[in-house]
Amino acid sequence: HTWLGRVRHENAGIAIGKSGKVVVYTGHDENDKCMYKFISSGTYSSGDREANMDLLSDGMLYVADFSKGKWVALDYENNPIFSDNGFASQADVLVRTAEAAELSEKEDDPPIGTPLDRCEDIDIDPETGAVYAALTNNEKHGNFYGQILRITEAGDDHEATEFAFEVYAAGGPQTGFASPDNLTFDRDGNLWIVTDMSSSKLNEGIYSTFKNNGAFFMPKGTAGPGGEVYQFASGPIESELTGPAFTPDGSTLFLAIQHPGEETKDPNEPTSTWPDGDVPKSSVVAITGF
Repeated sequence: HTWLGRVRHENAGIAIGKSGKVVVYTGHDENDKCMYKFISSGTYSSGDREANMDLLSDGMLYVADFSKGKWVALDYENNPIFSDNGFASQADVLVRTAEAAELSEKEDDPPIGTPLDRCEDIDIDPETGAVYAALTNNEKHGNFYGQILRITEAGDDHEATEFAFEVYAAGGPQTGFASPDNLTFDRDGNLWIVTDMSSSKLNEGIYSTFKNNGAFFMPKGTAGPGGEVYQFASGPIESELTGPAFTPDGSTLFLAIQHPGEETKDPNEPTSTWPDGDVPKSSVVAITGF
């Protein structure tokens, strides 16, 4: 589905707009890259799988301009900025998405897409429709701990082309987590966060206070850099917890444990033996009892 753009996707947050179109939010997991959303041409038909199969094959891709609170269409036919800068077609814009988002209308203008601090995940509050984005960090800008943005679409419509945003939670010692990576909501509307501090920096320097990567939750209604954050779990040595997801009844949480013992130099002396006391293995765990 090239209409989603060719970037380093680590996520896809999906919603249905007020007119029934499918909206897909994605981020580019790299320093100084952008956030995007795709709006389908067709509309979603509940229960009609065949009719929905092609919804991601035609529509429009937008890039977020946070300085203006607008979604800018990467529309080759109706915006000469692309042909004026060597793009040959709409397909060319979609394949070279990151380059297209870095273009400027005028020489001294900022790019049409706002560079962000590693947008790794986007999730949507199932009750309010607010869009939450995890920006992991960007050491080049002195953003060592990352933050979570909350985006509110104009008219509470995911098909809107204007939005407002705020920093919902900032990583750091004051909140107890750093480098937010993936997000999810539970059935009660609480926000769950897993973190992605680099294995080579865990328990050292400014990251020593956070120990290993972990899983956290923010009670419903919590907001602001000083909001309530509780740690739920700590990951194995030199791992990150990823892909949190609840079963529909909310009773089980799935977590993926990636690269335990990542900094191992000698395979005969691994820094982690998770999960079974032998060679470290990435795994998926199911936590029950909620």
